[in-house]
Amino acid sequence: MVVDTSTPAQSFSKLTPRERDVMHYVALGKPNKLIAAELGVSQRTVEAHRARVFQKLSVRNAVELVRTVMQSGEAPPLSQQYQDTEQSGAR
Repeated sequence: MVVDTSTPAQSFSKLTPRERDVMHYVALGKPNKLIAAELGVSQRTVEAHRARVFQKLSVRNAVELVRTVMQSGEAPPLSQQYQDTEQSGAR
């Protein structure tokens, strides 16, 4: 087993732009099907990007990903849809 000793900032720099997009959607809690529709790719492509993000950042699941993203300051901005929902008070 290979242990990644790089810092989170170094790990984030290893991500491709598309992997970073997928990472942000996952961190927002979006399901693969919605991510695929938003990015105009297949669900299988999203699954592949997601797996590579988890591998490159040395996380095992979405919860660890969110924790890593939040601790690193790489947190994505709130989606416009979420912001609109929060402002209207609906959930």
